[in-house]
Amino acid sequence: MPWKFFLLAYTLSWLLWLPGLLQIAALPDVAPLAVFGPSVAAFWLTFRQAGRAGLGRLLRRAFQGFSLRWLLVILLLPAVIVSLAGWLSAFWGGQPAAGLWQLPDFLPHPLLLAPYFLFTLLFQGPFGEEFGWRGFALDRLRRRWSPLAASLILGLFWGFWHLPLFLLPTGPHAEHIPFWPFTLSTVPLSILFTWLSQRTGGSLLAAILFHQLINFSLELNPAVSQAPLAFSLMVAGYTLAAIVVIPRLRSAGEPAAGHAGHSS
Repeated sequence: MPWKFFLLAYTLSWLLWLPGLLQIAALPDVAPLAVFGPSVAAFWLTFRQAGRAGLGRLLRRAFQGFSLRWLLVILLLPAVIVSLAGWLSAFWGGQPAAGLWQLPDFLPHPLLLAPYFLFTLLFQGPFGEEFGWRGFALDRLRRRWSPLAASLILGLFWGFWHLPLFLLPTGPHAEHIPFWPFTLSTVPLSILFTWLSQRTGGSLLAAILFHQLINFSLELNPAVSQAPLAFSLMVAGYTLAAIVVIPRLRSAGEPAAGHAGHSS
């Protein structure tokens, strides 16, 4: 169990969220830096354990390619699940369908969507987290636990790491998304991340993109996160997808998927 990583990731992030939680106006707003806690923890511990060579290997995984097949899975799976959640919620009496797939109010033109996508990928979670969750913690959990058990453990730690965001008065999660349904969603998502990691040869680029597409699909469909029924249906969709891939998870003794450019 990578206790040092979890302790350091939580400490770094929660300390940066603390001024906002305590509403200490005299201190600078450092909350945006908190999303880098898991990756910074991974970089530091990797350097301590394996030196520059180990750090270089971890960083290179963020540029490790994979086949078009898995890119399509990464692009389409969140989009399909979020869309179905919105449509089914409308069918059963909810409100989200009318607000599906719309530009955020602060983006006046569709051409700004691409730079905004890149900005949020780098500074709002995926890049700041995935070197830690999938780049460091998952590998070490897999040494002791089965892929499913490792995914469940990591999913819970990943979910609870977000807790201060639900307590911040101006936090992005506080207004609409309940904490427990959100945390439940990180468990099946963690299974899907493990499955993708195995199928893409451990590519962190795949994990970063998948994390981003999960977030971005919700950002372009804000009504899904604002309606309890739609959000619950989305969680159910990810859970169903996770159940489907569980039999396809590889144990530690099985051969890994092909690396860059090879399908599996």
